[in-house]
Amino acid sequence: MKARDVRARPLRRAPSRSTCAVRIVRWSWIVGGGSARNRTMMRMLRERLEPASVEAADALGWSADAMEAQAFGFLAARGLKGLPLSYPATTGVPIR
Repeated sequence: MKARDVRARPLRRAPSRSTCAVRIVRWSWIVGGGSARNRTMMRMLRERLEPASVEAADALGWSADAMEAQAFGFLAARGLKGLPLSYPATTGVPIR
């Protein structure tokens, strides 16, 4: 897989605000963090994102917990530098 094929995007109208997922191309989603172990959450994501496949990061040999920790570390580093943590174009949340 080439780096340009990976797109990080928030899940719109996802079952949970804390869901961490990476979208690969257009037909596969990889879910990390605690949501990856939540059977109900995974079922709901599969239903909502159908026909795309939805897999837990651990099932693909990635650490779901490490993905979540890295995401929060990235956000913390941006916060310490005074950089925005979100952008209106991707989240709809205004920059303050």
